[in-house]
Amino acid sequence: MQELSTSSDKIEIASLADECYKRIKHDILVGKISWGARLNVISLAGSYGISRSPVVKAIDRLSMERLVRIIPNKGSFVSIPTEDDVVEVTEIRLMIENTLCTLAYSKNKDKLVESLKKLDASILPAMQNIQFEDFLEYDRHFHSTFSTYANNNRLRAYYESIRSQIELFRTKTFYKQNIEHAMKRHTGITECLTNGDLGRALDILKEHISDVQNETIESIRSEKEVLDYE
Repeated sequence: MQELSTSSDKIEIASLADECYKRIKHDILVGKISWGARLNVISLAGSYGISRSPVVKAIDRLSMERLVRIIPNKGSFVSIPTEDDVVEVTEIRLMIENTLCTLAYSKNKDKLVESLKKLDASILPAMQNIQFEDFLEYDRHFHSTFSTYANNNRLRAYYESIRSQIELFRTKTFYKQNIEHAMKRHTGITECLTNGDLGRALDILKEHISDVQNETIESIRSEKEVLDYE
């Protein structure tokens, strides 16, 4: 008996939903779609030249990552982090990244250090006029390097599950002084790992993650003050 071929329509729909998810997520994380912005399914579908179904699926997926909040009878909105959100995610991040860095150092020190050095060297020449999207990509690779060389897929999955929220926080903290400070933290971590001082590297990593928490909370408070004033 001849086997039935897989429906090309189903594959196409799944592919469209995945592409919508990637595009909307990208625009949220680089700040093109701001905190609290309403995601109009009809408008998005029209701009992409597709039906509404893939857009709805993409938004549902983003809501599972807590990047989007779906309010019944009102619509879907980009999440606005609260101070409690930032503190909770930071507590989780501290535990996971500390462990990932320690494992990566113990299992693949040479590869870890080499990768971090290459990343730092690639971004430093562009620091003077760096764009947020470029910094975000670099920052993502820098921190993901720990999970890459930790060789622990489950722990890596836990980290990836909160990475999007971390990047959502970052969209409101892109100021020159913050980026320069983050780079000093990164190069400090790389230098300590190169010199075999894991303990100091972990201390700097903790300080760096705490910096992001404090910068985000400050941006949340500033945004609230503007809304209250308006």
